[in-house]
Amino acid sequence: MPLSPLEGLKVFVAMPCLEAPRLHTTMSMLDTQEQCHGFGITVEFAFVTGSLVHHARSLLANVFLSRDDDLFFSIDSDMQW
Repeated sequence: MPLSPLEGLKVFVAMPCLEAPRLHTTMSMLDTQEQCHGFGITVEFAFVTGSLVHHARSLLANVFLSRDDDLFFSIDSDMQW
């Protein structure tokens, strides 16, 4: 029996970074991954570092399009949720 109707969903989280993600961002990522795991949702985080954020977003979007993930999220490296 499935854990939830969302079980098997694959989520790709793209994070363009000027520098390493901040502590609260990292804590949010870990909490998200733990919560999603409980529902059978796979979450993968991908990072590109550079000063051109729009270029990093494009690179990450291309990675997503080359995979079989279901959902794409782009989150800035200084965000907390």
